[in-house]
Amino acid sequence: MSSNSEKASAARECMSAYIEDHESRSVILPNKAGALLLAEILRQTGLKRDQLVKNEGLRTLLEEYAEAKGLAYSSRGRVAPEEETRGKTSADPSEMVPVKKLRDAQQRMSQLEKKIAELRTSNAALRADKLRSKAIEDLIARGGRISPAEMK
Repeated sequence: MSSNSEKASAARECMSAYIEDHESRSVILPNKAGALLLAEILRQTGLKRDQLVKNEGLRTLLEEYAEAKGLAYSSRGRVAPEEETRGKTSADPSEMVPVKKLRDAQQRMSQLEKKIAELRTSNAALRADKLRSKAIEDLIARGGRISPAEMK
């Protein structure tokens, strides 16, 4: 039984060979409306969807191919290039939020959430009081004595 890294490497080699085969015949990988047909590519290579999801090297290989051919990697869930953050982290420290500022914001958020909970509880109590007051007003408006059966 081979290890996961060996399987990942074999999947990348399989995809590389598939791409090279298409390149040698001057044929573009299966695509539709300007995007790669990943399901068809995976079917032809014998690879599985979870291999594509879990194997970053395999995904990168197809992304680079799509970019070189002017295609989108996938038609579903397109994201603007400037919005794409998958696997990319900012190396610029000026874009990061200072820890103190983050903690302060979290504390403020926690305080506001507690305040919201208190206000909701208070609101529920006031609504209940209002309903009781309305019932008492109705009794007073009727006047006289009322049997419990009449109150229903």
